[in-house]
Amino acid sequence: MTENPFTIIEQRLSRIESILLRFEEHLSLTNKSQSNNDIMTVVEAAALLSLSKHAIYSKTSTREIPHFKKGKRVYFNRQDLIAWVKGQYQRTQTEIVAETSAIMRVSKRRAS
Repeated sequence: MTENPFTIIEQRLSRIESILLRFEEHLSLTNKSQSNNDIMTVVEAAALLSLSKHAIYSKTSTREIPHFKKGKRVYFNRQDLIAWVKGQYQRTQTEIVAETSAIMRVSKRRAS
């Protein structure tokens, strides 16, 4: 005797629905863990900045890089590190000359 095709379809749809629900739950957990990625370890910070762990520890001990400690562990905030890198902007020679010229003009006016 053959099985009812609608029963087969219903079983398969039920199995697909179960798979989709597990997949949706997995995505939800992944998104939650990614939102916690703002806090980074020394290894993660070193990878983000393309520096060695030693360089990271050196910069934290001289307070050159934004960080915080919990006990003996050092942590970093991703946005703080990105802002720190952007703040390390090196002016071009043209910008330095232009700024120096502007300062010289102002000081000449004051001297007159």
